[in-house]
This record gives sequence, structure tokens and C-alpha cells, in this order.
Amino acid sequence: MSIIPSNNPFEDSPFSNSISTSLQELSRENPVFLSTQIDWKETPEAHVFKADIPGLNKEEVKVEVDDGRVLQISGQRNMEIENKNDVMHRVECSSGKFTRSFTLPANAKMDQVKASMEDGVLTVTVPKAFEY
Repeated sequence: MSIIPSNNPFEDSPFSNSISTSLQELSRENPVFLSTQIDWKETPEAHVFKADIPGLNKEEVKVEVDDGRVLQISGQRNMEIENKNDVMHRVECSSGKFTRSFTLPANAKMDQVKASMEDGVLTVTVPKAFEY
């Protein structure tokens, strides 16, 4: 029988417990923030943002314009607890808050932002001003 070495370089370190705990706390507090993926593309007519946010409905997502040119997309997914007596053996579905901000160029018409949501994908469209 062979002994397989651990892949944890901090296992024998006096800091191993605090590092492990800190990483667990970070992932528990911000898993959605860490994994929210947003694509930004520019077409001749608009700036288009697509965000993968499965499991959220449009009431749980905010699309705001801050400081005139900053588009902010935020939301929160809460962990569903059906029965407090249940024992969770593994939790891989994300929960928590997320916020993403994008500073848009001067050609963006920030007063005409439109958002729609379908099948867990948020689409935000910001029209562009006509350039001469």
C-alpha cells in the first residue's frame, strides 16, 4: 500500500486552518459575484451586454446607470432551505450577491438603456449616438 501525498501545501502549516476557513468564507459569501459572466459587444447601433444569471427572475436583478456613464448590473440569489432538519452534504449551487460595473464610452445613449431577460440570460442594450 502506498501513501498518497496531500495536494494541500498548507496542510502542516500553522496557518492551514485560517487559510482554509478564509477561502471557505469567501466562496460562501460571494460565489455568485465570483462566477457571474457578462459579455459586452459593440455593434454599429449599440453596446450589448449579456449576463448568464440562471435561477434569477427579472425582479431579482437591477440594471442602473450611475455617475452618468457607469452601467451597473446587480442582483442576489438566496439559498433555498426547504427543511432546517435536512443535512446538506454538498452545496454547489451559488447564492449571494453580485455586482458588475462597466464605464461606457461617450457615444452611449445612457438615457435609452433597455433590458430583457429570457431563459436565465439578461440582455442589456445601450444605443449609440449617431456619429458623423
